Amino acid sequence: FLAIEKFEASRSKFLLYTIPLIFIIWANVHGGVVAGLGLFGIYSLFSLIRTRNRSPLPAIVTAISLLATLINPYVIQYWDYLLSASTMHRPTITEWAALALPSGILTFTLIGVALFALLRCQSQIAPYSIPLLIAAAYVAIRHARLAAIFDLTAIVFLAPALSYLFADMRRRLPELSIKLARATTVVICGIAV
Repeated sequence: FLAIEKFEASRSKFLLYTIPLIFIIWANVHGGVVAGLGLFGIYSLFSLIRTRNRSPLPAIVTAISLLATLINPYVIQYWDYLLSASTMHRPTITEWAALALPSGILTFTLIGVALFALLRCQSQIAPYSIPLLIAAAYVAIRHARLAAIFDLTAIVFLAPALSYLFADMRRRLPELSIKLARATTVVICGIAV
């Protein structure tokens, strides 16, 4: 995701070129490569649709990354396994269950922050990150095991919006602290009565 941010911000292609290498390693250590490839594919598709003047490089890198996942001891059979394993019904394995509290508190908090940031400062959130955040939130809510993917996606793509929100809060802090003091006084008086 950092490679996507760097590419979008400066059109620097270097980090984008490293993505197939990341997928080679990822395919050889964890089946979550399917979700990662899906998210990168969503970004590539959105990048192609967004404007006609954009580079097709993300789509090309996605295709190369898909092929790069075949560099593993099982070659194509690995994908047969991944597809059957990722669609298998596992009602007794909690990792594959829907995300729930209390273990999902960080992810649910980040989803709330993402929604707040989208409503409060949409101009600070890159348009290409919105479908990634939605897709990552969806898979995280469906399968607790994939919550970390949303968490990382949110941290990377919401950083500018959060920075903007914190700067706005600092600017408004005197006004907010007076309102908070008044509200606290009302609550304390209400409890005392």
